[in-house]
Amino acid sequence: MPRSPALVAKASALNSFYMPTSFQTLALPADLTLTDEQIKTAYDASGRAEQHLTARNTLLHPASRLEAWMKLNQLEVARHASIPDELIPLFSQLSQLINEVSQLALKKQKATTLLSQTLIDKQLFQTKPELDQLAHKLATYRNQALASLSGLQNSPHPTEANTTLQTLKFLRKWEHELDKSYTQLL
Repeated sequence: MPRSPALVAKASALNSFYMPTSFQTLALPADLTLTDEQIKTAYDASGRAEQHLTARNTLLHPASRLEAWMKLNQLEVARHASIPDELIPLFSQLSQLINEVSQLALKKQKATTLLSQTLIDKQLFQTKPELDQLAHKLATYRNQALASLSGLQNSPHPTEANTTLQTLKFLRKWEHELDKSYTQLL
């Protein structure tokens, strides 16, 4: 049976009343600019129960911290928000390079001679400068998104918050994929 939007909103409000947020769990202010050190220090002083670990992990990642902050401030978290247009070509470059590294790593696994493994290692090593360049671009975009968090906190705007949230999620995913590619170089 479908629930009315008013009933869902009431239930959500009751849950937030009875269930502390990640910020509250660690006795931290609902601040988007918290540092990792502040979060870790609060966790160390918290008693380290399971809910404290969950709160710590939520707040350590800027995307999940922003999402928790948005919910706390009753800003709708869009399921699908757009990322800035300048990230679209980066997605294509990342995808292509990560696929290339994966295919080379698979070829290396299947190689039966030391010579063929060495030749594939050389090809893998040749992808490292491009991986480094893309990692630098990701870090630049991530730093820009992180810098925008203080502006969001001072003047919350749902569309901007959702775009920043999607950007941070996108960057986190691709940073993880790049890390996996770096390990395949070994």
